[in-house]
Amino acid sequence: IIADWLDTPRLPARRARSLGILETLSRPLPDLALLQEAFHEATRSALVRRFPHSFVTLSKRWFAAHSGLTILSKEPILSRSGLVFRRGRGADAWVNKGVMQAQVGGTHVFNLHLQSGPHPEVRRAQILELAAFVAGFTGPALLAGDFNLHPAEDGLLEPAFDLGFRDSWLECHPGDR
Repeated sequence: IIADWLDTPRLPARRARSLGILETLSRPLPDLALLQEAFHEATRSALVRRFPHSFVTLSKRWFAAHSGLTILSKEPILSRSGLVFRRGRGADAWVNKGVMQAQVGGTHVFNLHLQSGPHPEVRRAQILELAAFVAGFTGPALLAGDFNLHPAEDGLLEPAFDLGFRDSWLECHPGDR
């Protein structure tokens, strides 16, 4: 609520963007949708209603805001878990930033949101927490989310790469490093 109130000058643009997302996700309905920064309750609820299965809550701290993370699936979610990162700076300290895990079929789907802004030391700690969490799962996995990485921080993802994850953008665009 506070974020929406503070963002009032951009409200028409946010509504237009939300309607565009709703329209895109309804033709045809994708197998999975992983959302970050889905803080607006009405928009998140409208998206959740379009999918038969969802995981929308990642909370640990009673005083923190919704993580903004949501996993939507056409297929049943067989198990779910999550991790709220221990560290956060600035406004991110008041949000349950972390990673959600949902098992969909035989695949573990991880949706994350890392610290924003000029805090690479916090993102490094969060990625190490992420790697320790993900290492507890076996089988095929998909890792997606809002990494908030700056170009000079590519090396921060090495713990995830060490677990076998690859950067799909670089796989498709090898000259963009």
